[in-house]
Amino acid sequence: MTTSTDTTGRPSGDTNDSAATDPDEPTTDTATDESAGSAAEESAESDNESDNESDNESATEPETPAAEQDSTSSHRFRRPGRLALAATVVTSVLATVVFAAAGVALWYVRAQHDTQPRDNAITVAAREEVVALLSLSPNTVQASLDRVLSGSTGGWRQQFAQEAGQFTQVVNTQQINVTATVTASAIQSADDAHATVLVSADALIKNSQSPQGYPGVYRVLMNLQAQQGAWLVSDLQFVA
Repeated sequence: MTTSTDTTGRPSGDTNDSAATDPDEPTTDTATDESAGSAAEESAESDNESDNESDNESATEPETPAAEQDSTSSHRFRRPGRLALAATVVTSVLATVVFAAAGVALWYVRAQHDTQPRDNAITVAAREEVVALLSLSPNTVQASLDRVLSGSTGGWRQQFAQEAGQFTQVVNTQQINVTATVTASAIQSADDAHATVLVSADALIKNSQSPQGYPGVYRVLMNLQAQQGAWLVSDLQFVA
């Protein structure tokens, strides 16, 4: 095999080897740069894949609708609101009931206070009429008749006035002595012009046939009318 030499005096067959191993060419740095470049590319690709996976996961993750979030939030705060509203309603109802009861009680007290003088006058007039009618004796019969007439009006006054003479004659003839005591009285109805009263009375009755006397029990129902500031009996009935 013939080996040629170049102008530099080196064998021509070594040209390629010399060129491959030329110290002037930066073979090591080039390889390093290529390795670094490859690593950077792989890192970038890895990062891109991670980002893509993260994006895919984010994309595949179901999003909660805004309406559902609002509904959940509203449901969380709705229950305390209802409880507070219920408590407010109950408190308002209780307060209304209390105020209504207080108003009724106040009205009742005021009504009782306003009508008490009137009712007292009605009761006194009714009791006096019964006592005047039942308390009899030959010595006081005329005074009793006058008290009955002065406390009466209307139909009752006319009736008693017509029978006064006969009444006086019976008392004197039979020597009737009656002592009456009112035991109870009750106003059945009353307003500023009219009243109905029931009066109960016990009596001890004596006469010429029963000088020791015997008891009597009377219940008298009367209607009264207000006339010129006085209460007068307009009707009188003995009831069982």
